[in-house]
Amino acid sequence: LGVWGLLARSLTRFAGFMLAGIRAGFPLFVKRGWRGLLVPLVAVAVGLVAYNAWRLSTYPTALPNSFHAKIDFSPFRIRKGLSYVWEFFENRALLLALCLMPLALSRISNLGRYLLWAVGIQLAYVGFVGGDWMPNHRFLYHVLPLVILLAQEGTWNLWGHLEPHLAFKRRA
Repeated sequence: LGVWGLLARSLTRFAGFMLAGIRAGFPLFVKRGWRGLLVPLVAVAVGLVAYNAWRLSTYPTALPNSFHAKIDFSPFRIRKGLSYVWEFFENRALLLALCLMPLALSRISNLGRYLLWAVGIQLAYVGFVGGDWMPNHRFLYHVLPLVILLAQEGTWNLWGHLEPHLAFKRRA
Protein backbone atom coordinates (compact mmCIF):
# COMPACT_ATOMS: atom_id res chain seq x y z
CA LEU A 1 0.00 0.00 0.00
CA GLY A 2 1.56 3.22 -1.10
CA VAL A 3 0.98 6.93 -0.84
CA TRP A 4 -2.10 6.87 -3.07
CA GLY A 5 -3.74 4.15 -0.98
CA LEU A 6 -3.22 6.14 2.22
CA LEU A 7 -4.54 9.30 0.60
CA ALA A 8 -7.55 7.50 -0.91
CA ARG A 9 -8.43 5.95 2.44
CA SER A 10 -8.14 9.27 4.22
CA LEU A 11 -10.33 11.05 1.67
CA THR A 12 -12.99 8.35 1.37
CA ARG A 13 -14.35 8.15 4.91
CA PHE A 14 -13.60 9.63 8.29
CA ALA A 15 -12.61 6.13 9.50
CA GLY A 16 -10.03 6.13 6.71
CA PHE A 17 -7.84 8.38 8.83
CA MET A 18 -7.66 5.62 11.41
CA LEU A 19 -6.92 2.97 8.82
CA ALA A 20 -4.18 5.15 7.35
CA GLY A 21 -2.85 5.72 10.89
CA ILE A 22 -2.83 2.01 11.61
CA ARG A 23 -0.99 1.37 8.35
CA ALA A 24 1.48 4.15 9.07
CA GLY A 25 1.94 2.88 12.63
CA PHE A 26 3.38 -0.45 11.51
CA PRO A 27 6.89 0.90 10.78
CA LEU A 28 6.83 2.84 14.05
CA PHE A 29 5.66 0.06 16.37
CA VAL A 30 7.11 -3.03 14.72
CA LYS A 31 10.18 -1.91 12.80
CA ARG A 32 10.92 0.93 15.23
CA GLY A 33 11.91 3.47 12.62
CA TRP A 34 10.71 6.36 10.52
CA ARG A 35 12.54 5.13 7.44
CA GLY A 36 10.25 5.11 4.47
CA LEU A 37 7.40 6.76 6.39
CA LEU A 38 8.21 10.45 6.10
CA VAL A 39 7.68 10.80 2.34
CA PRO A 40 4.26 9.04 2.29
CA LEU A 41 3.04 11.05 5.29
CA VAL A 42 4.13 14.36 3.74
CA ALA A 43 2.48 13.40 0.43
CA VAL A 44 -0.76 12.46 2.21
CA ALA A 45 -0.67 15.70 4.21
CA VAL A 46 -0.15 17.78 1.05
CA GLY A 47 -2.99 15.91 -0.69
CA LEU A 48 -5.34 16.42 2.28
CA VAL A 49 -4.50 20.12 2.57
CA ALA A 50 -5.03 20.69 -1.18
CA TYR A 51 -8.33 18.78 -1.21
CA ASN A 52 -9.67 20.47 1.92
CA ALA A 53 -8.67 23.93 0.69
CA TRP A 54 -10.71 23.30 -2.45
CA ARG A 55 -13.61 21.76 -0.49
CA LEU A 56 -13.77 24.55 2.09
CA SER A 57 -13.97 27.11 -0.69
CA THR A 58 -17.31 25.58 -1.78
CA TYR A 59 -18.65 23.92 1.40
CA PRO A 60 -18.47 26.03 4.57
CA THR A 61 -17.77 23.35 7.21
CA ALA A 62 -14.63 21.35 7.81
CA LEU A 63 -16.40 18.05 8.46
CA PRO A 64 -18.75 16.22 6.07
CA ASN A 65 -22.50 15.93 6.64
CA SER A 66 -22.22 12.22 7.41
CA PHE A 67 -19.90 13.11 10.27
CA HIS A 68 -22.33 15.68 11.66
CA ALA A 69 -25.25 13.27 11.31
CA LYS A 70 -23.39 10.40 12.99
CA ILE A 71 -21.66 12.08 15.91
CA ASP A 72 -23.21 14.29 18.52
CA PHE A 73 -20.67 13.72 21.34
CA SER A 74 -23.33 12.85 23.91
CA PRO A 75 -23.01 10.41 26.82
CA PHE A 76 -25.96 8.51 25.31
CA ARG A 77 -24.07 8.00 22.05
CA ILE A 78 -20.98 6.75 23.89
CA ARG A 79 -23.07 4.33 26.00
CA LYS A 80 -24.71 3.07 22.81
CA GLY A 81 -21.30 2.60 21.18
CA LEU A 82 -19.86 0.73 24.16
CA SER A 83 -22.97 -1.46 24.17
CA TYR A 84 -22.41 -2.13 20.45
CA VAL A 85 -18.82 -3.23 21.13
CA TRP A 86 -19.93 -5.40 24.07
CA GLU A 87 -22.64 -7.07 21.98
CA PHE A 88 -19.99 -7.94 19.39
CA PHE A 89 -17.94 -9.74 22.04
CA GLU A 90 -20.93 -11.49 23.68
CA ASN A 91 -20.20 -14.57 21.60
CA ARG A 92 -18.34 -16.87 24.01
CA ALA A 93 -15.51 -17.60 21.59
CA LEU A 94 -14.94 -13.89 20.96
CA LEU A 95 -15.17 -13.16 24.68
CA LEU A 96 -12.50 -15.77 25.30
CA ALA A 97 -10.38 -14.18 22.56
CA LEU A 98 -10.87 -10.77 24.20
CA CYS A 99 -9.70 -12.19 27.53
CA LEU A 100 -6.62 -13.76 25.93
CA MET A 101 -5.60 -10.55 24.14
CA PRO A 102 -3.81 -8.93 27.13
CA LEU A 103 -1.72 -12.08 27.55
CA ALA A 104 -0.15 -11.22 24.21
CA LEU A 105 1.67 -8.42 26.02
CA SER A 106 3.17 -10.70 28.66
CA ARG A 107 6.11 -11.19 26.32
CA ILE A 108 7.75 -8.12 24.84
CA SER A 109 6.68 -8.06 21.22
CA ASN A 110 6.50 -5.03 18.95
CA LEU A 111 4.00 -6.79 16.71
CA GLY A 112 1.76 -7.64 19.68
CA ARG A 113 1.80 -4.04 20.87
CA TYR A 114 1.02 -2.83 17.37
CA LEU A 115 -1.91 -5.22 16.96
CA LEU A 116 -3.30 -4.29 20.38
CA TRP A 117 -2.96 -0.61 19.50
CA ALA A 118 -4.77 -1.12 16.18
CA VAL A 119 -7.63 -3.09 17.79
CA GLY A 120 -7.88 -0.64 20.70
CA ILE A 121 -8.10 2.39 18.41
CA GLN A 122 -10.83 0.80 16.30
CA LEU A 123 -12.85 -0.33 19.35
CA ALA A 124 -12.54 3.14 20.89
CA TYR A 125 -13.65 4.79 17.64
CA VAL A 126 -16.71 2.55 17.30
CA GLY A 127 -17.54 3.13 20.95
CA PHE A 128 -17.17 6.88 20.54
CA VAL A 129 -19.34 7.23 17.44
CA GLY A 130 -22.11 5.08 18.88
CA GLY A 131 -21.79 1.92 16.86
CA ASP A 132 -24.04 1.36 13.88
CA TRP A 133 -27.77 1.15 13.34
CA MET A 134 -27.49 -1.91 11.09
CA PRO A 135 -27.37 -5.40 12.63
CA ASN A 136 -24.41 -7.79 12.68
CA HIS A 137 -21.71 -5.37 13.81
CA ARG A 138 -20.29 -4.47 10.41
CA PHE A 139 -18.08 -1.75 11.96
CA LEU A 140 -16.04 -4.44 13.70
CA TYR A 141 -15.65 -7.14 11.03
CA HIS A 142 -12.20 -5.97 9.95
CA VAL A 143 -10.97 -6.09 13.57
CA LEU A 144 -11.84 -9.76 13.93
CA PRO A 145 -8.65 -11.18 12.32
CA LEU A 146 -6.52 -8.93 14.54
CA VAL A 147 -8.43 -10.05 17.64
CA ILE A 148 -7.86 -13.68 16.67
CA LEU A 149 -4.14 -13.06 16.08
CA LEU A 150 -3.83 -11.39 19.48
CA ALA A 151 -5.73 -14.23 21.15
CA GLN A 152 -3.41 -16.73 19.45
CA GLU A 153 -0.35 -14.80 20.62
CA GLY A 154 -1.81 -14.62 24.12
CA THR A 155 -2.45 -18.39 24.11
CA TRP A 156 1.14 -19.10 23.07
CA ASN A 157 2.43 -16.78 25.80
CA LEU A 158 0.21 -18.48 28.39
CA TRP A 159 1.47 -21.89 27.23
CA GLY A 160 5.05 -20.65 27.43
CA HIS A 161 4.52 -19.69 31.08
CA LEU A 162 2.71 -22.92 31.99
CA GLU A 163 4.82 -25.42 30.05
CA PRO A 164 7.79 -25.53 32.47
CA HIS A 165 5.48 -26.28 35.37
CA LEU A 166 3.58 -28.96 33.48
CA ALA A 167 6.79 -30.62 32.27
CA PHE A 168 8.15 -30.69 35.83
CA LYS A 169 5.01 -32.41 37.14
CA ARG A 170 5.16 -35.03 34.40
CA ARG A 171 8.76 -35.89 35.33
CA ALA A 172 7.87 -36.14 38.99
